[in-house]
Amino acid sequence: TQLEKGSGQQIIKLNPTNSGNKIELQNLQFVPGKSILLDASNAELERLYLSLMMNPQQRIEVGGHINVPGKTPEELTDKQHQLSVDRAKAVFDFLVEKGISKKRLAYKGYGNSEMIYSEPTTDAEKSRNRRVEVKILD
Repeated sequence: TQLEKGSGQQIIKLNPTNSGNKIELQNLQFVPGKSILLDASNAELERLYLSLMMNPQQRIEVGGHINVPGKTPEELTDKQHQLSVDRAKAVFDFLVEKGISKKRLAYKGYGNSEMIYSEPTTDAEKSRNRRVEVKILD
């Protein structure tokens, strides 16, 4: 898909978006232990925004996940679980500030209930557990 931008053109790769599909947002970076997005996240956030602009009927849920191995979701502290909620809400807030209707968006914190690696041993595995995903609602 191509989108004209200014005097040049920008190529944007869009993946198929069927209801229920989950898309892991790449290159989202937060201040460690907080829900403050770092500037390095801007390109990925803009891609998500443009995708929603090009699909004006699409509704999504932004899901936040954290890396806390060795604890059941019920054993998480409120602060640990809240971090997953707050990170999802940070992406939600970005999209709303850019003009995407709240009616098209939802957010949810999943805590550590859907870790990709239950016993992460590398920084890469820990990073994959700490993620934000977009689920296509319709």
